[in-house]
Amino acid sequence: MNFNVLSALNAIVRSEDVTGVALEVATVLVQHADAQGRCFPSLGRIQRLTGRSRNPVRDALNKLEHLGALVIVRSKGGTHGQVHRYELTCPQARTGVVADPV
Repeated sequence: MNFNVLSALNAIVRSEDVTGVALEVATVLVQHADAQGRCFPSLGRIQRLTGRSRNPVRDALNKLEHLGALVIVRSKGGTHGQVHRYELTCPQARTGVVADPV
């Protein structure tokens, strides 16, 4: 899968379901994504870049996962400081938004 940052961001921004904190969090994830749409920013980094506290960021991540905009690959063991992997997907699967081809 070849991931296009601009197409992903365009699809997320145009989605009526992704607003507020979820949109801010999605933007941070897209900015950190590699060529396959994977990224590894810590919760603290997402908080710093969005200016939001822990619970709203966690809620936004869960909302994005529920909407099908991303898959969260959770770290095993639950040790403090472990970073989850986020895999961005095509948000149009549940929102009807189609990303413009680039």
